[in-house]
Amino acid sequence: MMPLDERRAAHRRRNLAAYPEDLPGDAERIAGIAALVERLAGPVRLRLPAFDLLVEAPPQVGAKILYLLAVDDYETADLELMARHVEAGDRLMVLGGGIGVAAAFGARLTGGAVVVVEANEALHPVIAGQVALNGGTAELVHAAAVGDGRDHPDGTIAFEVAAEFWYSRIGTGEGARPVPAVSFADLCAAHRPTAVLIDIEGGEEDVLAHPVPACVTTLVVEIHTPDIGAPRTGALVSRLVADGFRIVDQQALSWVFRR
Repeated sequence: MMPLDERRAAHRRRNLAAYPEDLPGDAERIAGIAALVERLAGPVRLRLPAFDLLVEAPPQVGAKILYLLAVDDYETADLELMARHVEAGDRLMVLGGGIGVAAAFGARLTGGAVVVVEANEALHPVIAGQVALNGGTAELVHAAAVGDGRDHPDGTIAFEVAAEFWYSRIGTGEGARPVPAVSFADLCAAHRPTAVLIDIEGGEEDVLAHPVPACVTTLVVEIHTPDIGAPRTGALVSRLVADGFRIVDQQALSWVFRR
């Protein structure tokens, strides 16, 4: 099996055009964790060694996510970029809350409450609990961020809630349900973030199709190039540069823009 330090190094070598693939030894370790999870009566708590974050993973998270958490390969690029570019005193807004790991880390970095916009309301208590477990506070917003609210006259958008939460996204496929659709501009007007983390499974293209409100000076964006392709990724980056941002960092699929 690949040693864990080599696995972490492999993560940092990933490029922006492909999703991660399982590495040697992953399947065996995940199977071992799955056998353990079947015998547990409640959530699992573990500490992310590279970020000193305590994470509570409910049973529905599954063995693969538990394994990735244990080897520092869950949202690692976002967390490392946040550590370098999100600062004390920033007002952080997270679009796409997941299980609250990035929000918990952001609350520690900024020293303030983090606004988390998450379409899957079932994850809200998980996110809030994660942030609180690490000494922070979060304000949860039940919505899917969109580029222009006028494209959704009834105020909703279809959102696919996947069995594995990290595949959930805007769309009309299996598990789709209506959720509130709120424009990025309206979210910024309501919460005045200075820093925004965006990880919304391809929805970043729509959200960033319009000028970013002036209150935002730092953007950490996971651009899903394997889904949207290189030309559309280039167009998205060009729009942000035209909007006054400059590229200051990049790791795996995630980019940092500042103005």
